[in-house]
Amino acid sequence: MEKGVGQWWSVNGAIIDCEGEWITEANELYVPYKMEGKGERNIVWKPGGRRMTATSANGITPPFDVESVFGNWNTVEDSDVRRACIAGLAVARDANSALALRESFPRELDPASRDIILRTLGAMKDPGTLALVVEELKLPSNPGTTLAAIAAAEDIGGEQAVQSLSGFLSSSNATAATLAQAIADT
Repeated sequence: MEKGVGQWWSVNGAIIDCEGEWITEANELYVPYKMEGKGERNIVWKPGGRRMTATSANGITPPFDVESVFGNWNTVEDSDVRRACIAGLAVARDANSALALRESFPRELDPASRDIILRTLGAMKDPGTLALVVEELKLPSNPGTTLAAIAAAEDIGGEQAVQSLSGFLSSSNATAATLAQAIADT
């Protein structure tokens, strides 16, 4: 559910035991998930509360909304999930996802996710990635992303990759620390 951190909803008839209480009109005002349908019965998780069994007809919601308290989506969790999914594409060598990954790269704000996108595209040997590599090596955005661009160029290979690496080596962006780490990573 959008804007719902920590909520649980049954999939394929799964049931779960939890400590909590039923959402009522009296406590609904204070919980993040508001009942939407007539007769809907959902549980507010309450540590130390009565042991209850949630079925496929019930959802479980936390007692407060983390997003309202902190003002943002839980981006740490979101970034971790994205990185795990992207890593899975690398392992699967799913070349059909290369275009979507290339398109997501400029919009991605999390440096670690940007790194893994480049490394995944490099592992796929996706030649379309070289434009992203060239851009990163010309204007480095983050040390890890620069290292990922170097690794992607190495994995993809070819004349354009060699030219982009040569250009990087002759630029002021090629710091000793970056070069040492790139060599250590190979």
